[in-house]
Amino acid sequence: MLTGTRRHLKLMLIVGTACLLPATLCGAAGLANPPASAGTPSASSKVDLTDHALRLMQEGNQRFTEGKSVHPNTDVFRIGDTGEHGQHPFAAIVTCADSRLPVERLFDRGVGDLFVVRVAGNIGSANQAGSIEYACEHLGTQLVVVMGHTRCGAVKAAVAGADAGKNIGSLLQHIIPAVQTTRAKHPELTGEALVDAVVRENVWETIEDMLKSSSILREKIVAGDVRMVGAVYDVENGRVEWIGMHPAQAGLLRTRTEETTTVASAEKPAMPMPEIKPTEKPAPSKPTNAPAKPTAAKPVAPVSKPSGDHNDAPAHAATPH
Repeated sequence: MLTGTRRHLKLMLIVGTACLLPATLCGAAGLANPPASAGTPSASSKVDLTDHALRLMQEGNQRFTEGKSVHPNTDVFRIGDTGEHGQHPFAAIVTCADSRLPVERLFDRGVGDLFVVRVAGNIGSANQAGSIEYACEHLGTQLVVVMGHTRCGAVKAAVAGADAGKNIGSLLQHIIPAVQTTRAKHPELTGEALVDAVVRENVWETIEDMLKSSSILREKIVAGDVRMVGAVYDVENGRVEWIGMHPAQAGLLRTRTEETTTVASAEKPAMPMPEIKPTEKPAPSKPTNAPAKPTAAKPVAPVSKPSGDHNDAPAHAATPH
């Protein structure tokens, strides 16, 4: 009797956990029934789940800060399912490596939910951009979040202009533009206020860096397949502030498209470069001088040695040719 009761409780627990899973993670039935704001023009078109994904993260962070986390998708069943059928994360996040940012915990998500890329200062170099490209192009992720955080050590070092050595120094170089922009906009800021302002500006800088370097992300955003937003995590209270899309995103996408077209057209004139080689072909004119060597050899008759001084001169001058 006791064994049956335990089985019944276990079944209830499994069913209860399943009810907490987002529609996007419950199979095809969930995908076919997205939130109302996600418009579905036709059954065959791709469903826009970015609003739903963002809402899941917002609700998860609220549970986390209120001490009401439910820890979805953290059991052995989820581990086995993602191990067998692969990963389909509904959001990708570029954030800092700071140990105070337990990403899955602060969004109250589990195994296979989030594709997390972590690096000190949440910079957007080629490695980070490439990782996000992989998530969007191969895993079907539609929401990309770049998240900075308060009291960031990497930002503090960049603001202070610290001599951090070769490797850390190269990392800080990605944050310097945010420092310069912030100081230009807010020359009155100092100390922690300056650091906090640079943290926010650095989120924009990272988004800008990735959009500039990745044609894949630009194309997906233009096509409406991916949305990229910024956020800032407060290490003191655990709350995530959502700061939206890059304020100049439209211009960045348009500018990069124009630059790509310009570069492509500018490279075409470079193709005639091989035609310059015909100017080198006049080198056959050297062979025309080459016959001069046999004529130079005619003065074999050493009889006219007196005039040989003149003959030697042209022969000597011919050799440089």
